[in-house]
Amino acid sequence: MKPIGQNTAETADQFGVNESSAAMHPVTDLPVKSFKDFAAISGFLMSIMNSVSRRLLKVIQWIRFNSTTFFQAILELNNRIKYFGISDDVTVTYRRRLALLNQINILHFLSNIIIPVVVFVSNDNYSVTSLLLSLAPSLVSVLVLTLNAYRKYNSALLAYFILYPFFTCLIYLGGMNLGMELYFIMYGILAVFFLNEIGQIIFSVSFSMISYFILTVVLKNYSFQLQTANPAFYFFNQFVAIIFIFYGLLLIKKENSDYQEHILAQNRDITEKAKLLEAQTAQLSALNSVKTRLFSIISHDLRAPVYALRDLFRNAEKKRVSPEQFTELIPDVVNDLNKTTELMESLLQWAKSQIKAETLEKRLINIRELVAEATDPLRLQIESKQIRLRTVMDDAVYAFADADTINIVLRNFISNAIKFTPNGGSIIIEARAKGPVSEISIHDTGIGISEENIKKIFKGEHYSTKGTNNEKGTGLGLMLCQDFIIKNGGTMSAHSEMGKGSSFSFTLPSGN
Repeated sequence: MKPIGQNTAETADQFGVNESSAAMHPVTDLPVKSFKDFAAISGFLMSIMNSVSRRLLKVIQWIRFNSTTFFQAILELNNRIKYFGISDDVTVTYRRRLALLNQINILHFLSNIIIPVVVFVSNDNYSVTSLLLSLAPSLVSVLVLTLNAYRKYNSALLAYFILYPFFTCLIYLGGMNLGMELYFIMYGILAVFFLNEIGQIIFSVSFSMISYFILTVVLKNYSFQLQTANPAFYFFNQFVAIIFIFYGLLLIKKENSDYQEHILAQNRDITEKAKLLEAQTAQLSALNSVKTRLFSIISHDLRAPVYALRDLFRNAEKKRVSPEQFTELIPDVVNDLNKTTELMESLLQWAKSQIKAETLEKRLINIRELVAEATDPLRLQIESKQIRLRTVMDDAVYAFADADTINIVLRNFISNAIKFTPNGGSIIIEARAKGPVSEISIHDTGIGISEENIKKIFKGEHYSTKGTNNEKGTGLGLMLCQDFIIKNGGTMSAHSEMGKGSSFSFTLPSGN
């Protein structure tokens, strides 16, 4: 074996390092094998650390999973105890009360089951009677749970608030002071919340308070004093009683808060339903009004022209009317038939509007083309009254709407303008693009509409008047126009001056 210094020197020579330079770097004093050992040890330590970290991670995951499972099991157990024996048929309020009673009762049972053991251990002169008396409160808890299981809820409440104070009194009268006197206060407080009948509440509270006064103030000499025999458990019993009182009040407060929130939620729900019902009632009332108006129009305006035409031809058939008289009556018959045709068209349009209420085929439409399409069928009426029709439009005005319904709107507006414009008057149709909407207006130099009648139009009330040439209307046109415009996402407005003319305008989404 060579000395370490010799190995160092040889190693230094081997790597071209002289002794002076090797002395300045102590790490070069280590042999090559030492580096390999160091790397092996480092790798071994790293593998141990990785293994430990993996195991530690598994332990943490196991603890997290099991703690979650444990708490879930506790919550599930609490729910089972809370709703033990409670039927779904009872009211929400009564169900909440019974659930609270179950919680308090089971906690009372767990604390009282220890009392017989303490009496047995602490009292050298115990008797079977004293042991049974100390066991009685726990048996009352079992009885209450049993009555709940058999759906005897009222009996369970009475058993709790009568038998518990009664057997607690017997324990004290049997000569044992177990530090349970504060329970009487708890019985009195809880009785006010749980019992429904005023007689039961007065009896339970009076019995508990009188018992508390007699057993703590009047009777003070007991053969067995738990405070002397086992001070720790005596104070524990007092502490548990205080906790029960606090917990009972806390549960009652929480229950009342939850109940109030439940009532508020119900009130909000009822309010929303009432608003919905009110809106539906208003809608049904409006529909009923429309239906009544339609039947009135059909029964009068549709029947009268048909009967007149029938009577005319019947008289002509029986030669009761001369050819001259028949010729004179033809214009009136034609006017009646025109009115009937208009009425039938309006009724068909209204029926179509109801069918297409949810199926409007909206698309980008050219207003100029739609105006031309709407005015073409009305050319004869325009020419017969020598009305000057002029259109003023931007180069390209578009709207995103249903072409069929807007065509009906334009035709109705233009037809009304023709009807109420005197011979030789003028009608101007304007269309302008105004940002997100396109506005279409129809101006006439007709007889105008009073402000009162304009209000009727926008309220959907029946409004009909004769035109300048005694043209009759049905009053359905403007109602349909307003309905169609709203369904296409637009708005309608009107302005008129008596004797000067009217302007009806409506907007539609431009589709930009």
